[in-house]
Amino acid sequence: METINDIVAEMRIGDLCAEDTSASRPEYINNFLASYADRIEAAWMREREAGAAAAQICGEIGEIVGRKATTEKSSAVVNTDTVRGIAKKMLNTSMQEITAEHINEWATRLAAACEQPVTDCNQLGNSAAMREALNAICRVIAEERVGKMRTQMNKKYELTKETKTLADGTVLHRIRALRDIPRHGVKAGELGGWAEKESNLSQKDGEAWVSGDAEVFGNAEVYGNAWVYGNAKVSGDAEVFGNAEVYGDACVYGEACVCGNAWVYGNAKVYGKAWVFGNAKVCDNAKVYGNAKVCDNAKVCDNSWVFGDAKVFENAKVSGNAEVYDDPWVYGNAKVYGNAKVYGDAKVYGDAEVYGKAEVYGKAEVSGNAWVYGKAWVYGNAKVCDNAKVCDNSWVFGDAKVCDNAKVSENACVCGNAEVKSSEDYCVFKNTWSSFLWFTYTRSNKMWSVGCFYGTGKELIKKAYADSEVSGKCYEAIVQAVATIEAAKAEAKGEAK
Repeated sequence: METINDIVAEMRIGDLCAEDTSASRPEYINNFLASYADRIEAAWMREREAGAAAAQICGEIGEIVGRKATTEKSSAVVNTDTVRGIAKKMLNTSMQEITAEHINEWATRLAAACEQPVTDCNQLGNSAAMREALNAICRVIAEERVGKMRTQMNKKYELTKETKTLADGTVLHRIRALRDIPRHGVKAGELGGWAEKESNLSQKDGEAWVSGDAEVFGNAEVYGNAWVYGNAKVSGDAEVFGNAEVYGDACVYGEACVCGNAWVYGNAKVYGKAWVFGNAKVCDNAKVYGNAKVCDNAKVCDNSWVFGDAKVFENAKVSGNAEVYDDPWVYGNAKVYGNAKVYGDAKVYGDAEVYGKAEVYGKAEVSGNAWVYGKAWVYGNAKVCDNAKVCDNSWVFGDAKVCDNAKVSENACVCGNAEVKSSEDYCVFKNTWSSFLWFTYTRSNKMWSVGCFYGTGKELIKKAYADSEVSGKCYEAIVQAVATIEAAKAEAKGEAK
């Protein structure tokens, strides 16, 4: 079986414009142009996997043809730009389809380019300028083939003729590997997923790959060592790179980026200008969008949403039907799950947990081993930390702090600058005579919270009497009872002054 070296040796002694008595001039040129080009390509394909330096050898062919042209002595001036233009025109015609009519047409045009009259293509070998032009044609063909071969050698894959059309008219092509991609277990010749164009999947950078029925289209880019597979879709201006993986029925679109060692899978969606990176995972039916960032070892899963400018990082987890949005941070080993919401500029970190239907927002912080759950609300500048728990229908807001081993439950309202360190630091009562509202007394600041009212015991009594005699007497009795109990506790502890 002939090699590229064999063809090179043959071309060294061949002459494009030699006299040929066995065939007409057009047929001779036709055979010359077609046979060498196709034979070189066929030999290159055979030798590529054997490690032959095909591009260098084919480059030598171009130089040989070029040297043949320079040996011709001609006073005629060849318009090389025009000649090369004609050569390009020739290249647009399949070598297998070249006919005598093509040769005649090109001969006439070449003659005009070389400023030499020609009445018949049989005169092609009689003009030194024409011979130089024809050799220039051969050189351009050789260079073009070499360029294609070099590109082919560097390419990772090709777009096949197998296509499918999306609902919006976008045409995708099945891809085929041109070389092994060990990282993803892909062998040369193996079919991959779908891409609209070569810019969707890097040809040279890393071992990025698209497989299965996965689709990459629009201005999306997959590069590095990234892997998109299953039924996943990457579109818009999205980027998937590094060692990231997008699979299952996941979608990444908009201007979103998935990189590092991140995984996006299941039915998850990452879009907008969101970033998922590090070792983060977004899965199931979760959504990450807006300018949100999920990184490090964080996980967003189930039906949860992370959006706005939210950040979930380190080892944090957002799951269930939870929502994290606006500009909060959830980090450390924190967990937000159930139907909980964390928003505003809130922070949940450490080993804290927010779940149930709880809400943490404003500039509130939940940290340490604290739990906020049930229908509890923590907001404003409030802090819940250590081993504290806030649950049921409780509210903690303002500059209040719940810490140590305290548990704020039922319908308590801890606000202002109150500090609750244990269950003894507050009392919850219910108005059973008029409004039926719950109200709270906090010991640390000796303040009362009743609906929209917040103030001292005296202020509460005054307001209550203004409402009604009954209300005044009831609130007065409770305020006095609390004062009596507080005095008794102080006396028992030797705190009386």
